[in-house]
Amino acid sequence: MWRHPEWWSVALSLAAWIAIFSTPRHAASHQSTAINLLFWLLMVVAMMFPLVMPQVRQAAFHSLWSRRHRAIALFLIGYVLPWLAFGAIVITLQGKLPSDRRASVIVAILIAAAWQGSPSKRRALNNCHRVMPLAPRGWRANRDCVMFGCRIGAACVCACWALMLVCTVSDHSILTMCVATMVAIYDRAALGSA
Repeated sequence: MWRHPEWWSVALSLAAWIAIFSTPRHAASHQSTAINLLFWLLMVVAMMFPLVMPQVRQAAFHSLWSRRHRAIALFLIGYVLPWLAFGAIVITLQGKLPSDRRASVIVAILIAAAWQGSPSKRRALNNCHRVMPLAPRGWRANRDCVMFGCRIGAACVCACWALMLVCTVSDHSILTMCVATMVAIYDRAALGSA
């Protein structure tokens, strides 16, 4: 496992998918904000963690051997912070949506389709692949890992906000989440081959 110290972040993603598949679906409007934020966090871990494996590996391999797993954990904590902030905003706004969920989902899909084809989306996606020098030890190393995670997380929010909006408005529909994940994977693969 020393060649793949990121294995447990992949395991977290898999565990999040299992939790999502095994949790009964209820309309988000009937759930507390805390439950909705938990679903949001599960969605981010399931869908987004596999997309940032190169950055997770960078955090691990640019750290001393003895602190590789700590570096990964701090990167992932930093990564989810922008997503949680965005999720709190989306969940708050979701409570103000009209009761006709189908119309809200259609509008969210149209917004996501427009965003997917925009030059701004392409620039945001490029920012998801930035690198950052990391201090090798001490509190600076911890700070750098969290900051690196925050930067990549903020870039990913900018790139994938519309896809996640569709997932949330559709009450975390499994089908919607799977399609959005495939679109995000395609985006990353297309960027890598460009």
